[in-house]
Amino acid sequence: KAHGLSKGDCVMHYFNRNSYLDLVFLLGATMLGCIPVTVNWQADTPERVIYKLGATKTKLMLTDDGVPTATLELIRAKLPALTVGDAETFIQGCAAITNEEMCADLSSSDTRIVIFTSGTTGMPKGVQLPYSSYDCNRSTFEDFLQVTDDMIAVVANPMHHTNSTAITDWASRRPGAKLVLFAVYTTAYWSTLVELAAAPTTTDSTKIICPSVSKHYDFLEGLISSGKLPCELSALKHALGRPNTHMLLGSAPVGPTTV
Repeated sequence: KAHGLSKGDCVMHYFNRNSYLDLVFLLGATMLGCIPVTVNWQADTPERVIYKLGATKTKLMLTDDGVPTATLELIRAKLPALTVGDAETFIQGCAAITNEEMCADLSSSDTRIVIFTSGTTGMPKGVQLPYSSYDCNRSTFEDFLQVTDDMIAVVANPMHHTNSTAITDWASRRPGAKLVLFAVYTTAYWSTLVELAAAPTTTDSTKIICPSVSKHYDFLEGLISSGKLPCELSALKHALGRPNTHMLLGSAPVGPTTV
């Protein structure tokens, strides 16, 4: 709001890892009706970031300390009217807005976020996902996973995936839900699942929901065969064998070996 943004204005989230600040500003965008725009920090070149900024007419770009200085200098040179700033710095200087200042006319058809395709067959396409998509996502997951009690979502996939935005949005909307966000997928993912399953606050009815991709299991197989698993294998089997531990496999091609 301090930078003049209002309903329909785009804000680019250029983080080089998953960050709680990404979630904070995703929520903040709903207060003003702004539209977050994702960056594929694993693959986007500076030129592609500039293309996405122009395609969405982004007015504000949030960054973290992982964005190369040379990239920021190039962006500023190409787009001098763009406001660029470190999210950590911005959050320190933010003033609270009143209920009256919040956007009061958002509808289910308004755009919640813009996520770009990978661009493997040409330039990436910006997909405008409405609030109704995320409402549908929440109701679908809660129905087929039968979520009626406590829920813990464990997210390690990058936040520029629809997978991660959907799960984190769901957890943010559900009162009492717990969200465990990894900066990047790492070996500690598996020991964390063991700790969550064994925690005193985790009951038999607590849903532990873990969106994953096939490479996670390839990596797990390698950890087990090399003796580098950061926890006892029996404890991991127990954690994953809970009736209410749900490993959701998708978001990328899955072959017969993984299945």
